[in-house]
Amino acid sequence: MRGDIEGSAVLELGCGVGRFTIGSLLLGARVGFCLDLDEEVLEYARNVHCSLSGSICRRVVYLAADALSNPVTGVDTVIMNPPFGVYPENRGLDMGFLDSALEVASRVYSIHKYTEEAVRLVVDRAVRHGFAVVKIGLTELSIPMMFETHRKRVHRFKAFYVVLKRGLK
Repeated sequence: MRGDIEGSAVLELGCGVGRFTIGSLLLGARVGFCLDLDEEVLEYARNVHCSLSGSICRRVVYLAADALSNPVTGVDTVIMNPPFGVYPENRGLDMGFLDSALEVASRVYSIHKYTEEAVRLVVDRAVRHGFAVVKIGLTELSIPMMFETHRKRVHRFKAFYVVLKRGLK
């Protein structure tokens, strides 16, 4: 993780069950912040984390808050998989999450649904906030049928991940 995790304060915006937080702590993060709008999902995440390891559970702060008005400041690294905007009510949320991340951290790792326009938007926002793009990679993600709105057994789509660092040229 390019030295961006070990000893760091890591924030996972829109954490859901907090997989990235757990991974960060296992990689040596000092503290993890799980932020999600859904209090029930945060309670579930806390229960899962505590069942895995008491020492991990004691190093996580759980916050019920909106990522778009993020109350956490001064973290080292944000790691997130923001909502992709597949539904009309989610359109643009990933860019709102990205703006929040760029305001509070010196390093950002983020995953977005791939379009050329989305890549351009992420890069432009990063540069405007004084960040350099360290890496962009393409991948294919698969989501099994989990919700009543899903129509396929497995939905596959292209995504990209980006690593951003403040102040690099």
